[in-house]
Amino acid sequence: MSLVFLLYLSFSLVQPSTLSVCQFVSFSVSQFLALQTQVDPRALEYFRKGEALIGTAKEYSDEQQLYFAKAVEIAPTFAPARHNLALVYLKRGKLDDAQVQLQELLKIDPKNVNARLLRADIWVQKQDLDQAGEELEQVLALQPGKADVIEQLGNIRVRQKRFAEAVPLLQKAASAPNVPPELQFNLGLAFENLGRKDEALTSYLEFLKKVPDDPQGNLAAGLLLKEKGDKQEAVNHLLKAFDPKQPDPAIAEELGNLYLDLGKEDEASKYLARANTDSLATLANMGIAAKRQKQYPQAETQFRAALAKDPRNAEIWAHLADVLAAQKKDQEAIQAYQKALELKPDDFDNLFNLGSLYANVGRNTEAQRTFEQALKVDEKSGRAHLYLGVILDRQNDAAAARSHYLAAIANGADEPQAHFRLAVLFSRDRIPDEALKHLAIAFERQPDKYVPIVQDELNNIHSDLDPIRYTKAFADLVAKYQKLH
Repeated sequence: MSLVFLLYLSFSLVQPSTLSVCQFVSFSVSQFLALQTQVDPRALEYFRKGEALIGTAKEYSDEQQLYFAKAVEIAPTFAPARHNLALVYLKRGKLDDAQVQLQELLKIDPKNVNARLLRADIWVQKQDLDQAGEELEQVLALQPGKADVIEQLGNIRVRQKRFAEAVPLLQKAASAPNVPPELQFNLGLAFENLGRKDEALTSYLEFLKKVPDDPQGNLAAGLLLKEKGDKQEAVNHLLKAFDPKQPDPAIAEELGNLYLDLGKEDEASKYLARANTDSLATLANMGIAAKRQKQYPQAETQFRAALAKDPRNAEIWAHLADVLAAQKKDQEAIQAYQKALELKPDDFDNLFNLGSLYANVGRNTEAQRTFEQALKVDEKSGRAHLYLGVILDRQNDAAAARSHYLAAIANGADEPQAHFRLAVLFSRDRIPDEALKHLAIAFERQPDKYVPIVQDELNNIHSDLDPIRYTKAFADLVAKYQKLH
């Protein structure tokens, strides 16, 4: 899931909706007296009438606009009147009119920082970020250390996707005192878009120290923590981003997938049910959650729904085969494994599972062929050697069975069953030392199973154990375990 490109923009340019016009014009007594001699008195009179409305119900009214406009009409170079007229226009949403006044003001006073800030604000409202950025660069050329403007320019660079330029601006702004928390969020966005994920996460977490329950910050941090493999912390943050009253299906899916990875299937199912249940991924993961909970019919339904959307998905065919096998639907399970292998021929797990299913239903030739194919994929699989040994043993291919039992033991499948069958096969081939060695291991590992089997076998007139049954070593071994059990 991708983040909304810019979730925060702490753009603290002059906002006429919260600041009255008098706040932008501040004259000392001497400056005002000088204006009386330099400005047409009629213009000053209209200017004073406009100022008198500040803080009243007529602030930003038609009447106030008219007074400042009259002052400008009479005295076109009267900078404070143009400034305040621009503010009234800006407050009233007349952006083009405000822009005209500010342009004329800058002809009178090219170094007027407030005028450039207001122009930048207008360009932002018009979505012309290039022009807004140019205005702020002009401000910084006049006042290089102005932290709030550095921050504003950094935010604009983020919106322009000029992330490499945004980072140093926002980092510089962050060193100033009392910076808004959103600066760290925007810095995180810039870092993330540059692929600097660790720095992005640090910035998001700094933001969350001040605004710990912010949904957007928690979403951004949670997704990065998921990428780092810190799944539980990712869940903690994504839970704060998730609104149960207005659930976001994408966040619900992320939470469901994470809970599934954490082995918390109940929680996974709860959130996946609130995700987009028409999506392939959600259907498949709901099936996996049900499968792990041994809710096999429900899992089957979900996997079949997923396959209706993507019938060439080998992994989902394999999951379906697993739950069919668990329900003893052997023929359907075999067909599902076969379909998975058509799509992904060298998948060891599917080959192994299909071979096991063939073996369970007595289709030994097909089981042998499938296990042999699995061993071509992973020749060191002890379990595949063991199962192939059993199949070959069933078919009386003693030499091949013995070879695979030995390979199973050598590759980690050191099972008592393998040792017992090796004891029998070595006995048949009249290799008594090897037969007794493996029989001793089978007795030691699982005496409750194999000692009674041998005792019953000794009641037969003829036995595969005849080559060793009359030896002292055999008698001593059996006597030892008869005494113990």
